[in-house]
Amino acid sequence: MENIKAFAKLYGFVRWFHPSDEAQQIDWERFACYGVKTVENAPNSDALKDSLLKLYLPIAPSLEIYGGSEKHDFDISKITPPDTTEFKPVYWQHSGVKLNHTPANLFNSIRVNKLNKSKYKNCPINQYYFDASIYKGEKLVLTLKIKNQHRNYCEIFFDVLNRYEAKKIEKAIKPLKIENEDWVDIKITQKVEEGDVAFFFGLAGLNFLVDDIKISLKRQNQTDSVIFKTDFNRPGSSTSDLKFNNLLPFKIEKVVKDTQNDSCLSVKFDNTFTLFSTKPVFGEIIKEPIHPELKINLPLVLMMVNDSTFPESDTLILNDLTSNLNLVISTVYEKWGGLIIVWNIIQHFFPYFAEIDVDWDNELETSIREILNEEDFQKTLKKLTAKLNDGHLGVSSPEYNPQFYLPISWEWIEGKLVIIGVYNETSEVQPGNIVLEINHRNPKKYFRELERYVSASTKGFLNVISQRETLKGPPNEYAELKIKNNFGKIQFVKLQYSFSDSEFNWKTENQENYKRIDNNFFYLNLDKISMTEIYSLMPELVSCNGIICDLRGYPNRNNEFLLHLMNQELNCGTSVMLPQTIYPNQKKITYGYSNNDEYAKPREPFINCPVVFITDSRAISMAESALLIVKHFDLGIIIGQPTAGTNGMVNYCFLPDGTVFRFTGAKVIAFDGSQHFGVGVLPDVYVEKTIKGVRKGRDEILDEAIRILKINK
Repeated sequence: MENIKAFAKLYGFVRWFHPSDEAQQIDWERFACYGVKTVENAPNSDALKDSLLKLYLPIAPSLEIYGGSEKHDFDISKITPPDTTEFKPVYWQHSGVKLNHTPANLFNSIRVNKLNKSKYKNCPINQYYFDASIYKGEKLVLTLKIKNQHRNYCEIFFDVLNRYEAKKIEKAIKPLKIENEDWVDIKITQKVEEGDVAFFFGLAGLNFLVDDIKISLKRQNQTDSVIFKTDFNRPGSSTSDLKFNNLLPFKIEKVVKDTQNDSCLSVKFDNTFTLFSTKPVFGEIIKEPIHPELKINLPLVLMMVNDSTFPESDTLILNDLTSNLNLVISTVYEKWGGLIIVWNIIQHFFPYFAEIDVDWDNELETSIREILNEEDFQKTLKKLTAKLNDGHLGVSSPEYNPQFYLPISWEWIEGKLVIIGVYNETSEVQPGNIVLEINHRNPKKYFRELERYVSASTKGFLNVISQRETLKGPPNEYAELKIKNNFGKIQFVKLQYSFSDSEFNWKTENQENYKRIDNNFFYLNLDKISMTEIYSLMPELVSCNGIICDLRGYPNRNNEFLLHLMNQELNCGTSVMLPQTIYPNQKKITYGYSNNDEYAKPREPFINCPVVFITDSRAISMAESALLIVKHFDLGIIIGQPTAGTNGMVNYCFLPDGTVFRFTGAKVIAFDGSQHFGVGVLPDVYVEKTIKGVRKGRDEILDEAIRILKINK
């Protein structure tokens, strides 16, 4: 136990905070597995120390491990080269953290002064997503002038994406490579087909000039219109016209491109780039206990000599280590390796660590013990991470294990588990029936067992997840329910796990995009309706008496609708805070705002009628961003239940056994600076479902929205 914990703690310090060149040559996923195997049987602290040094000295030659009772000061001369006249410090900066599956351009981790050029040459350094659904059947045309410089080819990305491709954009987009070193005129045409939801424009390269960027819409039988245009000769124009990603190491500036003072944009790779201003000082040491009898000294900053960090390790020993990592590792060590990686990611980079109450050291020990006892790895990891209360968090098994659903849905209403939907015409149950037992077990105990493995920020979202997960079971098997029907009679029924995931989603989701209600009110299902449909309805929306926006889920890329509820420009940056980390264990973290100055301009026509937003705990992430804007700028009345309380960009990584681990990598706060995590967007009017309402087939939140509109019209 103590051996594995010591290796785990040292792993995080060296991988993410020690900037040696040697540490960049290691497959850290395999090293996590190999390291556990190496240290697990050390019989005492002296043997453990020897095993750890054998593992880590080839990749961290200045590491010191010493007895916990010793007073051991680090000798800085060990990391000071003879000649420091060309001294350049090398140290880690993390904006969020870059992992092996982190989505492009969301988070980054760099060694300052030791940037890897090749890592960035194909990376889009500006990204534009436009709603393509409103241009169905039309052609989009990109024109620009570009000049590749110094034989570094550059790339242009311009693609139309369907819903699936938009989620897998790194694989979907296909670049046009520019190798010519003279100015080149580019024209790319893309047609928007049925099902396309977005089009993407980006540029990549290490050194190039670009000018006269224009994206036009080539309409059928109509005049072409311009969607996006840059003109760097325009007074007041700036590099910000293109919104380059400030997490990437490029210097962006306007330059004069010819003798006639014609301006263009210059993009150059920047070797001096830093993610933020704070930095450690040469001589700062990680001085931490890793074991009851062992402590470490590990430098945070190294000097660079002849383009290499100092001191250097023995190349032969490093090669032996990297060779050993290629040996076959048994499954149990892959599990331990995965656990160590996840524990360290949370320990050092989880942005809501201060908002949760958890003894994370103790949780590591508990999880190691469970793996030692050969408990299910997926369950161990889920149980560990459930303590984080992160609604984005997920642990996805690499093995396909199909689960099907019962042909019903249920919810906790008035303290009872109530069937709210029945999707099999021959079923013996009805909406409003109360479930008394599930497979001969009390429903509360049945749910409680599953909820140990569910990470959720609020009780409401925990119910949303558990109410769905408890309906799952092996395909074609049966669940036995004891129910009280709507007449008070006790019944025993057997239901089959018969619906696939897609079938269950179709049955349970509201498929109605919009409808007109009495009194000239409109209902818009923002979970389904596209902006194309909203624009087709706009003449009726601007003249109606009131609008109900249903956001009890996730918006269908239609947040643009909010612009039509604004009558002035508003700062709608959603306070997404990227953790800026240079020290381990969440010490001295600062935050950078990714879009804190994002102004939203009103869109014509202005909708000047009462608007009600209905929501509940199913509204998460992007839905909450929209409702934070509605709430803060008073764009409508919010009724229903608090949202999920989970927002911020999601980060991913693959673990050694193929498991995918995801978590929230950035923090979101409300516009007034108050906590959003675990709180959510609170409604202006609370509405509770009732068993009576379910039995009558009423949507009580919608009923209350209509009542409020009648009062306010």
